[in-house]
Amino acid sequence: MFITTMQKCQFALVEKLASMKGNITREGYRGLIKVQLAHAKLPHEKENVRNMQTNWPPWQVDKDGWVATHRDPQAEAVSRAGHILQQMQEAGFRPTKWEKGALVLAGKDTDGTPTIQTRQIISKRLSLWAARVTATRTIEEAWWVFLEYKKSLNGATPSRSVYHAMFEKIVADKKVKIKLQEQRHTQWVVERWSPERRKVWLDWLAAQQKRNVPGDGMETIAAPLNPKDGIYNPEPPPNMEEFFEMMQRDGLGLRPLKRLARLLIKEAPNLEFAAMVLMQWNSEEGEELLAQASSYDVFEDDGALEHPIVDWPILTAFLTFMCKNNSVERALSLLRHYQPPYIPAWNTVAAELAWAPALQFMSVEERTWRLRTVWELFEEMTAIVGFDDETLRILASTVEKWMTLEVDEEGLAEEKPPIDQLIQTFWKDWAITIPEDITPTNLVWPKATTVHALIRALGVAARFKEIEELLVFLDRIEFNLNGHSGERVLVAARVFLEGATHDGDYHEDEERNAVLERLNVIVEARWGGWGSPDPDIADVMAQDYMTMGGLKMETASVTSEIPV
Repeated sequence: MFITTMQKCQFALVEKLASMKGNITREGYRGLIKVQLAHAKLPHEKENVRNMQTNWPPWQVDKDGWVATHRDPQAEAVSRAGHILQQMQEAGFRPTKWEKGALVLAGKDTDGTPTIQTRQIISKRLSLWAARVTATRTIEEAWWVFLEYKKSLNGATPSRSVYHAMFEKIVADKKVKIKLQEQRHTQWVVERWSPERRKVWLDWLAAQQKRNVPGDGMETIAAPLNPKDGIYNPEPPPNMEEFFEMMQRDGLGLRPLKRLARLLIKEAPNLEFAAMVLMQWNSEEGEELLAQASSYDVFEDDGALEHPIVDWPILTAFLTFMCKNNSVERALSLLRHYQPPYIPAWNTVAAELAWAPALQFMSVEERTWRLRTVWELFEEMTAIVGFDDETLRILASTVEKWMTLEVDEEGLAEEKPPIDQLIQTFWKDWAITIPEDITPTNLVWPKATTVHALIRALGVAARFKEIEELLVFLDRIEFNLNGHSGERVLVAARVFLEGATHDGDYHEDEERNAVLERLNVIVEARWGGWGSPDPDIADVMAQDYMTMGGLKMETASVTSEIPV
């Protein structure tokens, strides 16, 4: 939503400038290009990526004769950022290394061959070869481009930014392989479902694959099964440890790239590798952090360091590594020891404590402790540094788990129920209850994912009046609920207002029905429907949401849950 707002602001400024017959400077063009590169792909841009061949370079492949006859090769193969780069050149600005790198991310290399249009937030410094490594689909393609870069050096000193781009691809490929393993396990489970529920899951999976295309994020895709359909490398791509050794042999340390050190620590395969990176990044900081992590005295230390030598983003990366490796209690102790004035550090530990898959298989005592600790962390961080949108999302998710999983009620005793604490926190932070004649002045509105988490918590608690207040507020500020995340907000609100629950204990509720009737008018006028303007599609979306979200809706004669 932030990028969309930036785009609207830029367009308004450009129109004003045009009315004054002014000229856009180089920095002005770069600002426009940055926003377009960070923007989600349009439908035709997604289709261009889907129509690329699996070899490299990824030329367009015409799916049928009509397209081959009528398609202008240059018409829509150029992305929006690419069009602005063309206009910039036509205005008399010669392309520098920055513009060349931006062109690669926009979908075209400097020699005219295609690349993968890649969504990315870029800075003033942009390396051409780093962009080339990034604008690929598979780890094999990225590795081939990196080897080409090595050949082009001819004895020159290599660039850390290119190594960073390759590390990002290695990490992304590792995540893809883990996801494929999870999908295979899920498929094994799905085969035991009923045909109806299996169809819903397969349709959902197909929609996911259609919605996401290479270049939407850092994720890679699997290489083609047939080697002839992919790219050939004389040596296989390395793993993280092998590539780190290669970087060291090439004479590159980690400084001054803090971003690279954070990435390697966060995604380290083991503690030895994380410790090695920490020490190479900064031996003094590394010794301090590792000493605290290995000392049990830290559990009893409640005082924050007045002048700590640890870099907060580096600490956050290390906390992330510990959480990923089943050391959340140690991560919690480190967090409370340092008490960093850095919100992401607190969010990292809180998110791990509230992670749903882990909670389901824990004892009631441990589950209660985790959920209680999330609220304690929220109070602690609020006093030290405040909180952000991600903190609120974690809180909403925590409250939902409080109400749907078995917990020790005595361990949750507070002055007011958790849902009431949640509502009070959100309503105050988002200024939902301000008078209607006062326009909210928030410059950064919440993300749709956070709104969705809040809707789920309110729905589980049957707080229909608050759901109405929230949607009325979103309508008032003209909140954008287009796209997948926004659709989920509307679909979630609908299914809860129609009576969906976790246990299927459906009962008629006059207040709920009245709220739904009033909101129908607002939702139709502002967003065109409950997820889709087509009622049939909206019904399918609601049914799919209940199935995938573990919700049920039962009446005396019919059940809306797809049977297992």
